[in-house]
Amino acid sequence: MIPSTHRLLQTIGDEKIKTKLAVSNNELIKECDNMLKDIVKDVQDIKNEIKEILELVKKKEDRDMNKWW
Repeated sequence: MIPSTHRLLQTIGDEKIKTKLAVSNNELIKECDNMLKDIVKDVQDIKNEIKEILELVKKKEDRDMNKWW
Protein backbone atom coordinates (compact mmCIF):
# COMPACT_ATOMS: atom_id res chain seq x y z
CA MET A 1 0.00 0.00 0.00
CA ILE A 2 1.25 3.48 -0.77
CA PRO A 3 2.21 5.31 2.45
CA SER A 4 0.07 8.35 1.69
CA THR A 5 -2.96 6.14 0.99
CA HIS A 6 -2.30 4.21 4.19
CA ARG A 7 -2.15 7.45 6.18
CA LEU A 8 -5.34 8.67 4.48
CA LEU A 9 -7.15 5.48 5.53
CA GLN A 10 -5.79 5.85 9.05
CA THR A 11 -7.03 9.44 9.17
CA ILE A 12 -10.48 8.40 7.93
CA GLY A 13 -10.54 5.64 10.54
CA ASP A 14 -9.44 8.08 13.25
CA GLU A 15 -12.20 10.51 12.25
CA LYS A 16 -14.82 7.73 12.36
CA ILE A 17 -13.62 6.76 15.85
CA LYS A 18 -13.71 10.41 16.98
CA THR A 19 -17.22 10.81 15.57
CA LYS A 20 -18.44 7.67 17.32
CA LEU A 21 -16.87 8.81 20.58
CA ALA A 22 -18.42 12.27 20.23
CA VAL A 23 -21.87 10.77 19.62
CA SER A 24 -21.40 8.43 22.55
CA ASN A 25 -20.27 11.31 24.78
CA ASN A 26 -23.25 13.42 23.73
CA GLU A 27 -25.61 10.57 24.61
CA LEU A 28 -23.94 10.17 28.00
CA ILE A 29 -24.15 13.91 28.63
CA LYS A 30 -27.88 13.89 27.80
CA GLU A 31 -28.39 10.89 30.08
CA CYS A 32 -26.51 12.60 32.92
CA ASP A 33 -28.48 15.80 32.34
CA ASN A 34 -31.75 13.88 32.64
CA MET A 35 -30.52 12.15 35.78
CA LEU A 36 -29.54 15.49 37.32
CA LYS A 37 -32.96 16.92 36.48
CA ASP A 38 -34.58 13.93 38.19
CA ILE A 39 -32.35 14.38 41.24
CA VAL A 40 -33.19 18.09 41.46
CA LYS A 41 -36.90 17.29 41.20
CA ASP A 42 -36.60 14.63 43.91
CA VAL A 43 -34.71 17.02 46.19
CA GLN A 44 -37.39 19.68 45.68
CA ASP A 45 -40.09 17.13 46.50
CA ILE A 46 -38.23 16.13 49.66
CA LYS A 47 -37.81 19.80 50.61
CA ASN A 48 -41.55 20.36 50.21
CA GLU A 49 -42.34 17.27 52.27
CA ILE A 50 -40.02 18.48 55.04
CA LYS A 51 -41.77 21.88 55.00
CA GLU A 52 -45.14 20.15 55.35
CA ILE A 53 -43.86 18.02 58.23
CA LEU A 54 -42.42 21.07 60.00
CA GLU A 55 -45.74 22.89 59.61
CA LEU A 56 -47.57 19.93 61.12
CA VAL A 57 -45.11 19.76 64.01
CA LYS A 58 -45.54 23.48 64.64
CA LYS A 59 -49.33 23.14 64.63
CA LYS A 60 -49.09 20.25 67.07
CA GLU A 61 -46.77 22.23 69.34
CA ASP A 62 -49.18 25.16 69.23
CA ARG A 63 -52.07 22.87 70.15
CA ASP A 64 -50.05 21.33 72.96
CA MET A 65 -49.11 24.77 74.29
CA ASN A 66 -52.78 25.82 74.21
CA LYS A 67 -53.65 22.82 76.38
CA TRP A 68 -51.34 24.09 79.09
CA TRP A 69 -52.87 27.57 79.20
